[in-house]
Amino acid sequence: MESIAFLLKMIEMNPFSARPSFFIYYFKGFSVSEIQAAREVFESHGIYNVDFVREFELGEDCYNPVRRQYNADCLLEKFSDLIIEGADKHIFIVDVDIYSRGTNFIFGLAELDGRKAIVSISRLKIRKDSSGEELYLKRLKTEVIHESCHLLGLNHCSNPYCAMSFSNSLADTDRKGESLCVVCMSKLEQIIEGYGL
Repeated sequence: MESIAFLLKMIEMNPFSARPSFFIYYFKGFSVSEIQAAREVFESHGIYNVDFVREFELGEDCYNPVRRQYNADCLLEKFSDLIIEGADKHIFIVDVDIYSRGTNFIFGLAELDGRKAIVSISRLKIRKDSSGEELYLKRLKTEVIHESCHLLGLNHCSNPYCAMSFSNSLADTDRKGESLCVVCMSKLEQIIEGYGL
């Protein structure tokens, strides 16, 4: 069976990884299939400089026991201490429920045109059969590319079928999918070209 260590070794050998622009940090237990799915969505949008660098632990500093959720704004601040220098953008994938000020929950949060973003899988995985796994990985791709594009400077899109539209529910995430609309894809291509990715 292919191990995560083997997969990460293959990623290190990728010629595109000589100058990574994204470092991805993930919770303990994040699987090979999840890593592959996240990598696929980056590559399908023309972003090849991505490294999955290490597991991390959340701690309890940002946990709200009343809400039984983690404060995403607090987490982003705490993640500054975990950043490994060498990339422009840093994405932290967590398996806990998160919220931000004025929301019941969120799937992710990013600093617009900034350095750090968080993606939560907590509400993305609802069924344990094979069809549920396929749907979950599609949702993971959607949220990963959504927050990544925020880090690169893209705002929310009014097109409900664009990955950059805002999701209030899983139905919104499932409807829009992982692809950008023509307008947002054009913007992303210009940004990528500017970064020299």
